[in-house]
Amino acid sequence: MKRIICIAVLLVLAACASPTTPEVEEISLYPPYPEMDPPLYEPLEDAPYDARVFMIELTEEGFNPSTITVNSGDDLKLLVTALDEDHDFRMDDFAIVEQLKKFQEAIITIKPQMQGTFEFRCVKNCGPDAFGRLIVR
Repeated sequence: MKRIICIAVLLVLAACASPTTPEVEEISLYPPYPEMDPPLYEPLEDAPYDARVFMIELTEEGFNPSTITVNSGDDLKLLVTALDEDHDFRMDDFAIVEQLKKFQEAIITIKPQMQGTFEFRCVKNCGPDAFGRLIVR
């Protein structure tokens, strides 16, 4: 009788035990995205509606336009496009470094508070004269 009770208890316990499910590999439908370094500058959260917008074209010969003049405290939105090959856009005074692929546009939003002349340049696939100036009055 004890033997029957023990077997019945074991059967009940075996029936109550949750079955183990095999591990299922998670499949992503999207390709993996490469990890990107965070920007070295603090962009504005959203460029204000009244931000001054400048479209800058970049080729191995330099920037067009190469000089931009603004007032101190203006909200700026710089749309920089590499037209002929991969380039970079650097503004050391604002700690800005953007890598650009051919026909890619970088959107840079800043609000310069200091007056002065600040240089922007390209060192990747550009000649020695590939620089421009941001003049803040």
